[in-house]
Amino acid sequence: MILAVILLSGAGYLSYRNLSSIVSSIRVDEKPELRLLRIREISMDLEKAQNSIRIFTLTGDTADLLPYYKIISAIDNK
Repeated sequence: MILAVILLSGAGYLSYRNLSSIVSSIRVDEKPELRLLRIREISMDLEKAQNSIRIFTLTGDTADLLPYYKIISAIDNK
């Protein structure tokens, strides 16, 4: 149980850190509305990816990681 809490905390911290770096890397010359929309989309994608990791930690089935990989590759494109 403690290991699961540590894993979830670590995943949450890494998601926060990645989101922070993504936000800082978005170009300044874009309109503020577009930046906020892009940040919101990336944040929702990271939340979906984190849910896939949570499901994998509960089930141990590697098929549950497929949505994670798809979402992460889509984030890289955004």
